[in-house]
Amino acid sequence: MRLGGKPNSEVEPDPPLPLINPQIVEAGDEAPDFDGHLSFPGLYGETVRPHHLRVVGLYKDGRAFDRVFDGFDAVLVHHELDHLEGILFIDRAKSLENLYHVRKDENGQLVRVPLSPLTRL
Repeated sequence: MRLGGKPNSEVEPDPPLPLINPQIVEAGDEAPDFDGHLSFPGLYGETVRPHHLRVVGLYKDGRAFDRVFDGFDAVLVHHELDHLEGILFIDRAKSLENLYHVRKDENGQLVRVPLSPLTRL
């Protein structure tokens, strides 16, 4: 995973951080936030995820780690750890109304466009 970036930002994320056998040992500050995945290009959603995580496991060189992630980094880590359990962000969306596309409006501003009832995931 690459941390330190922000959605719709010019901030370049940190280099990839490979983690082996990561386990969440503390989670809190759950709040709705932006979510998406490359498997569903152009589809985004609002999911509720922790904005504070403490994760333990191993770095790729075998050293143990015990690290705290806050804010959007915690959201990213939680999203990636979900994949280890076979969970996708669409599984965390409370309803189809929480899924949307992003388009530019007539003023060039990015706006959320709800899925139509005929949209297939």
